[in-house]
Amino acid sequence: MSYFFIQINLSGQHIVHLCEGDTLENFAVPFHNGSSYNWFIKGPPNIANIISGNGTEHIQIDLNNTGVFWLHVLETDINLCIALDSILVEVHPKPNPLIYADGNMFFCEGDFVTLISDSVYTNMLWNNGEINSKVIIDTAGIYFVDVIDSNGCTNRSNEIDLVVHPKPV
Repeated sequence: MSYFFIQINLSGQHIVHLCEGDTLENFAVPFHNGSSYNWFIKGPPNIANIISGNGTEHIQIDLNNTGVFWLHVLETDINLCIALDSILVEVHPKPNPLIYADGNMFFCEGDFVTLISDSVYTNMLWNNGEINSKVIIDTAGIYFVDVIDSNGCTNRSNEIDLVVHPKPV
């Protein structure tokens, strides 16, 4: 599974949609020479943790649980003037894809089995390159599907190990 970093610049009256379990999410405000920055989270306990950067214009947070919280930054400039900015963050659950075999997972050469995902997601990619919710498999191996839901959250399904027996001579 690939990971990427995004930097979110705070601007009042916006909501950011992120995913449970995401780590090292970047948040930033414009840097002003001589300013100090105090970041804090207002929301359910343990929904998110500031991992690094508090005191600077850029922080990283880990998202622990689903729900909604406010992320605030209090900036004090060189003249001791104070400004507050905030953003509403909604943390969505990761999808939980489940795949199953519609048939026997042990079959003879020349036969096949259909693997099916329990749901249709915005994006689906099976480890054999297929992109549908059902795939027909005639080759031994371990199969799974990576999915992205409508909130942009990703996850990998369970694995299914298929065994193909050679035909007798």
